[in-house]
Amino acid sequence: MNQLNNNQFELIKKINNTLWIIYKQFLNDFDMAAVNKQLLSLSEEIRQTKDKQAIQFLESCIIAYTPVLNQLLEMKNNNKSEVK
Repeated sequence: MNQLNNNQFELIKKINNTLWIIYKQFLNDFDMAAVNKQLLSLSEEIRQTKDKQAIQFLESCIIAYTPVLNQLLEMKNNNKSEVK
């Protein structure tokens, strides 16, 4: 298994921290357009590094986050439960 170098570690940390900020903001405003804009910006920034592991990590995180955010938005829109 490949070990992360310091630069890769910092990229993974940046991805995690940014995704957490995006998630917390989403819970406040449920603005999926803002989420998409922020994810696109983050994706462009990470792709510019040309670090394949960081790019794959981000892509995997986006794939994992999307259904969760969609479900939370649906719950909010249907007023089925308090989401927070």
